[in-house]
Amino acid sequence: MPDDRIVISDRNNHRIQFLSQDNFSPLFAFGSIGSGHEQFNLPLDVWYDSYYDHLFVADKGNNRVKVLEVQGDSLRYLKEIDSICLSSPSSVASINTNGIDYVYIADTGNGRVVKVKVDYNSATDHPLFVWEQYKNALRADDIESAVQFINQTSQDIYREILLSLQPYFTEYITGMGQMEFEYQHETDALYEMLHDEGGVMVAFPVYFVRDINGAWKIEKY
Repeated sequence: MPDDRIVISDRNNHRIQFLSQDNFSPLFAFGSIGSGHEQFNLPLDVWYDSYYDHLFVADKGNNRVKVLEVQGDSLRYLKEIDSICLSSPSSVASINTNGIDYVYIADTGNGRVVKVKVDYNSATDHPLFVWEQYKNALRADDIESAVQFINQTSQDIYREILLSLQPYFTEYITGMGQMEFEYQHETDALYEMLHDEGGVMVAFPVYFVRDINGAWKIEKY
């Protein structure tokens, strides 16, 4: 994980623990025994998704995989994967393809490995979901759909910019490199977009804000 931290599943204490990478001292813990959103029953494995800053937890005793979002020194419940009749899942791993999370689960009780596409509740409930939808609209050469992911106060400016860039969208999108998390507060967030300029990695800030409806929008980049 970033910030020199290690995350482990503390099985017998029914929680997730964050440790310092330097001396393995405890930083904070999350969870207790039970079946609620912030509870576990013998969590056997945890996987960190660096793209979205998510954790996937194989919650054996509850027959589910829980999805959590890392927010600094805390975790936020997102959803759980339990609709495919899991039985004692023991291990989990994910891969992100074009902004879509696919999770591989060792469904031990059923003697199988399953692959699940993670369907998040909304395309606007995470800044990076919004960013990927924005890029997908540009790939489709659909400027009007793209500007809907921009904060309303900036839409006219970005519409003009995108119209001028439209003949070069392929190169433009290719230059939108990996996004690295900087911070996220309740109403605003900052990521750094990495771009390779002749072998030199340059970071461009991408700012997000929540609109009046609570949806994440791109403020500027």
